[in-house]
Amino acid sequence: MMIPGGTTWMFLGSAAVSGHAYIYRLNMTSGTVDASYAGSTASINGAVVLVNGRAYAVSDGGTIYALDALNFAPGGFTNVTGFPFQTAAAKPIQRAPWVDSTDNGAYFGDDGGNVYALTSAGTARTGYPLPISGAPKITSTPIYVSGSGVLAVGANDGYLYFIDRDNGSGPTVFKRFFVTSSGHDVSSVSYNANTLVYMVSSSDGKLAFVDAADVADPTPGTI
Repeated sequence: MMIPGGTTWMFLGSAAVSGHAYIYRLNMTSGTVDASYAGSTASINGAVVLVNGRAYAVSDGGTIYALDALNFAPGGFTNVTGFPFQTAAAKPIQRAPWVDSTDNGAYFGDDGGNVYALTSAGTARTGYPLPISGAPKITSTPIYVSGSGVLAVGANDGYLYFIDRDNGSGPTVFKRFFVTSSGHDVSSVSYNANTLVYMVSSSDGKLAFVDAADVADPTPGTI
């Protein structure tokens, strides 16, 4: 990213070495490490996601971090209030989180087949984590189209799952599609706002499309 003044910044995480992993803020203009966060004892996985000045990262230890990315004061590159969030299952989180830019809500899944939804304050939404029956691992970044009330996420059982984010008492899976053959993962899910379709890819090279109208929120009054 670039901020006023012409400086370009990059954020990335490291594998754990001797019980320590790091999240770095790199000054790409000068080619130097500007700051690092050393609070993780497990490897950082996936991309570091930058949203509204927060740098979100996940780890093998089942932890999600939200760092004050643009705080350049000494010691300022640290977690915002409410983070890090430690999952009770402590299963590896392999894919980067999805963060809603409208409210800083964060969504992610783990190797235990659980889907998580956090508020901007780092607390779990009612009913989360949601265990996905029959899905040993969540293998894609969940996607939440802001205001839709629906989460879409893939798993290593070959299914794409659609979750009613809140049906009035919590989340529930209301539809799923078998995208690929058994033994392969659903590896990514994205959304095309122009055509109103979900685009889904799998580890064996398949690409599928799901019309958003076919997976609309079944309880639209409680998004």
